[in-house]
Amino acid sequence: MVGRYRGFASLLKEKVPDVRTVHCVLNRQHLVAKKLSGELHDALKVCIRAVNKIKAHPLNSRLFALLCDENDDMFNQLLLHTEVRWLSRGHSLQRLVDLYDSTVQFLADVDSSLCEELKKCKNALLYLADLYYKFNVIQKRLQGKNVTIIQARTVLLGFQGKLSLFRASLARRDFHYFSNLQQIQSESISDGDLEIYMTHLDNLIEDFKVRFEDLAKMKVPEWILTPIEVEIGNSDIALHLEEEFTDMTVDLEASSLFRRKGLLY
Repeated sequence: MVGRYRGFASLLKEKVPDVRTVHCVLNRQHLVAKKLSGELHDALKVCIRAVNKIKAHPLNSRLFALLCDENDDMFNQLLLHTEVRWLSRGHSLQRLVDLYDSTVQFLADVDSSLCEELKKCKNALLYLADLYYKFNVIQKRLQGKNVTIIQARTVLLGFQGKLSLFRASLARRDFHYFSNLQQIQSESISDGDLEIYMTHLDNLIEDFKVRFEDLAKMKVPEWILTPIEVEIGNSDIALHLEEEFTDMTVDLEASSLFRRKGLLY
């Protein structure tokens, strides 16, 4: 549909050279989220194996549910991870975090070697669950028929700035933006672990810059940014613009405040 050499977009540009086309931002954001270092990718595979060991086998799933009920856990089932569902990874990892103690207890009897692997990658699990929760929030904000490309641009560039804030907080051993990591003692998170997480965030920032370079360079007309300040003769049109761009203006103001103060989360 939007290929450079064939498809609707290329045909349209032949007739209207100045038309602007933008590749799907949801897909690009998903590709950024999939970027993992070797250590984090290995940790993710261990987490997926642990979930599959329980969830993919009916007997194990039923026994695990009974164990969770005995431990008074909030949930009694893990969630399978699937690549075709963009929000799946965040939900699956967070559920594993919520049921981590029961999972370790169950695997100790079913697969002791997998249990030990899961224990070793606990910190990576907490970090990934926190980060993918943030990616899921962004994904949801980008969805919906009323989302404009300007709103999507604001959300994505704002999140790119937040990644730098997350990286700086980890460098100070401040886990305020990582609720799961914050629940464990700071001493249990080694400098090596922090280096892996900060390097990962650095790579995400660079990947964001490359994949969304077109959005960063996009020129947004002044009348869209501040529609109420544009001199217009028809008051009905001005009122319509005010109602239509209220949400967009709020997002842009928040993004501007974040860039100035670096305080928004």
